[in-house]
Amino acid sequence: MKASLPFWKVLLRIHILLLISACQSGKMPVPEMPFSSATVYYH
Repeated sequence: MKASLPFWKVLLRIHILLLISACQSGKMPVPEMPFSSATVYYH
């Protein structure tokens, strides 16, 4: 239980970093569907 909590926090942080890098590069390499499905998965 304790080991899984930081794991999904790291995954969430990676998703945020990917969104930031995509916005900085000026293009979205992936559609919004994987991000929305990942958000539903985390909740």
